[in-house]
Amino acid sequence: MFYINGTDIKIPCGDSAVIQFTLTADGEPYIFSEGEYALLTVSDKDSGETVIEKTADTQDEDGTVDFVFTASDTFIAKGTYCYTVKLMNGGSVDTVQGFPAKSAFTIG
Repeated sequence: MFYINGTDIKIPCGDSAVIQFTLTADGEPYIFSEGEYALLTVSDKDSGETVIEKTADTQDEDGTVDFVFTASDTFIAKGTYCYTVKLMNGGSVDTVQGFPAKSAFTIG
């Protein structure tokens, strides 16, 4: 079972999870324009090397996207990594407004 504490996420090694984020702009649901999608990147906190990368290109009417992690995704070395969520649009990248630049992603 995974845990979320504020913006920090903890997933047991080799476990699966569906992590949801609700995208908003000025307090209203942000709905993707054509070609947009959300990218979640989990990186080594020291080297910056990407260890997991997930995309979400569909969302519900509230702007919520699902990032699906399989057991093989989280079967990596135990430890604390960092993650970012970005909005991708035709080559331009915007960090999701109001979202921390980096938050903890712990495999344990």
